[in-house]
Amino acid sequence: MSGWTRDLLTGFAVLLGEADVATWNPNGIYTDNQTALTIGGLPAKPDTAIALAVYGVGQAGDDVEQPDSAVQMQARFRAKTDPGLWTTWRTACSTRFMAWPT
Repeated sequence: MSGWTRDLLTGFAVLLGEADVATWNPNGIYTDNQTALTIGGLPAKPDTAIALAVYGVGQAGDDVEQPDSAVQMQARFRAKTDPGLWTTWRTACSTRFMAWPT
């Protein structure tokens, strides 16, 4: 993963953590009662987690030096006991990042 891709995903993770969507820990250490927020794959624990990744633009991502650069981000969810995780995510994203259709 390129430096700018990791920076982008880390920045998004920090914003989501500040919005109380999930817990962002750059060391990847979480307790069982936290909602983990990771970059790349979903961790084995805790049961509730969100993983952020870029996709659809090749392994190295898009060339951000080009004027028509595009980046697509994927969020994968796992929530064994928290059916409200999607609602929390959607609310945080719509109020902080973009207009979300209702």
